[in-house]
Amino acid sequence: MKKSTSIILVTALLVMGTGCTKFDENFNVDPNLPTKASNAQLLTYTINQIPAAIEASAGILYTQQWAEKPYTDVSRYTVVNYDFYWLYSGALMNLKTILDTKDFNIADGSKENQLAVSRILRAWFFWHMTDRWGDIPYNDALMGRENFTPAYNSQKDIYYDLLKELKEAAAQIDEGADPVTGDILFNGDMANWKKFANSMRLLMALRLSKIDAAKGKAEFADVADDPLMT
Repeated sequence: MKKSTSIILVTALLVMGTGCTKFDENFNVDPNLPTKASNAQLLTYTINQIPAAIEASAGILYTQQWAEKPYTDVSRYTVVNYDFYWLYSGALMNLKTILDTKDFNIADGSKENQLAVSRILRAWFFWHMTDRWGDIPYNDALMGRENFTPAYNSQKDIYYDLLKELKEAAAQIDEGADPVTGDILFNGDMANWKKFANSMRLLMALRLSKIDAAKGKAEFADVADDPLMT
C-alpha cells in the first residue's frame, strides 16, 4: 500500500512538473477577442473614414449652415491648427500598418493589390488634407516616437509625390490576382480601384495647372486616355 502511494505521488509530481510546459500563448485563444487587426479590417475602417473627412462638421459651421451655442471654437476658426490630427492617427496610420506588413495574408487579397489599394487611399487622404490646409507634414509624418516634430512639406511638393504614387499604384494593380477583402468601397473590384487612381490624377493635374501649367498639362495628357470613373 505504501509503495502504491509513493508511485502515485511520484506520478502526480511528474505530471505537474511537465504537463504545463505543453501549453503556449496560442492555447485557448478567444477568436472573438483578437489582439491584432487584419489588413482587411484596417482597410474597412480606413474606407469608413472617407465620409467623415469630407463631411466634417467644421465645414458646415464655416458656411454657417450650423451654429454653435455653448462652444464657439470652430465657428471662430480656432481649431484649424489641430483639426487634421485624427486623420494621421486613424486612417493614415492604418494604411501605414498595411504598407509595412512583412507577411501578407492571402485571405486579405494578393500582396500587390493590398499594397496598391493602400497607396491609392493614402494618396486620397493626403490630397484631401493638403487641399484643405495647404502645407502639412508629409515626408516625416507617421513616425511616432521617432519624430514628434515632423517638418511641413509644401503643397506643391506633396502634389508632385502623390501624382507619382498614384501612377505607380495603378500600375501595381493586378486584376487577375485575388482582390482585396474588407473593401466596402468597390467590393474588391480592382478595375474600379485603377479607375479611381487615374481619376484622382486627372483632377489633381487640373488643380496643379494653376501653379505649374507645364506639369499639370503633362500629367493630364499622361492619364487622359487611361480608364477613368464615369
